[in-house]
Amino acid sequence: MRLTCPNCGARYEIDDALIPAEGRDVQCSNCSTNWFQSGAVAVDPLSAAPASPEPSSPAPEAPRRELDPSLRALLREEAEREERLRREEAEGLERQDEMALQDPAPTNAAAPEPRTPEPQTKDRATLLPDIEEINASLQPQKAAPRPAPKQQSASQATSPDAARRKGRNAGLLLSLGVGMIAIGVYSNAAQLGEAVPTAAPYLIQYANGVEALRDQILDWLRETLPALQAQITALIASFTQ
Repeated sequence: MRLTCPNCGARYEIDDALIPAEGRDVQCSNCSTNWFQSGAVAVDPLSAAPASPEPSSPAPEAPRRELDPSLRALLREEAEREERLRREEAEGLERQDEMALQDPAPTNAAAPEPRTPEPQTKDRATLLPDIEEINASLQPQKAAPRPAPKQQSASQATSPDAARRKGRNAGLLLSLGVGMIAIGVYSNAAQLGEAVPTAAPYLIQYANGVEALRDQILDWLRETLPALQAQITALIASFTQ
């Protein structure tokens, strides 16, 4: 027998023997609604004559009776099972909708073409590695030839005489430079002392030292020149005799 709750519409499948022929009160385990459920009575279609509809007076409300605990537990289990089935069905539909939205199936997707095996027409000799290439790769690489040293030209090659000549010229130029600087400082000592007052005492001392050296050189020349002249005259006379 199938019972349907008049309030929430929950349906229950129970054994016909649980509902007697005179009926009984039942309660919905989902919404706790009570109603009177009549029993299943077999009606003979031949004996049942069509009766003219007569206005029926409202039947008195049957007194509610307390449900059997076993029947109440059975109804509760059926309600829970129906609720679980409806929930699983709803979750399955939602999951299918999400999958359809995330991965829409391509409408005009072309099916992949089946690959045809390539005919094995190559010779086995072409599949093997080349022996010459392997030997070439195993041989040590030759070092790149070093560039030959550039030959120096005769003008670039310096001999000992040229080195000495360069050293002598450098010394002469250095001596001339130092002498010119010394002469310039001596001749402009007064102007330099006015421009740099702190160096004036040193410039005066330097000028006095140069003058003293000059006087010594002049005295030496005065003493040596007569003797030198006499030697030169005697040498000339010896050549003329």
